[in-house]
Amino acid sequence: LANETSSGPARTTSGRKRRPPRPRMARVPYQFTDDEEDTRRNIRNVILCTKSYQAERAIQDIQARLDPSGLRIILLCNGALDAREKLEKTLQSTLSDLEIVMGTTT
Repeated sequence: LANETSSGPARTTSGRKRRPPRPRMARVPYQFTDDEEDTRRNIRNVILCTKSYQAERAIQDIQARLDPSGLRIILLCNGALDAREKLEKTLQSTLSDLEIVMGTTT
């Protein structure tokens, strides 16, 4: 987003207001279930909301259920870059398609 200054929103050299960058959106299908059969299916999408130092352990705890044909992780934690690198090292050898999307707040 454009930086706010004491005189108002940030402006370009021509004096126009800067537009904030468009966020990258990811569609994540979801379904809540208590069906025993559904709880055995592979996981293709994970929303991971942990401390960055807990991210790798959280994925290891469910690694047996991760879909080997592809996985999307939405990583919502401080220190997401470090957590992403660790997760990529941990998972790339076992998954054919891995996508890690990071979210952050300021």
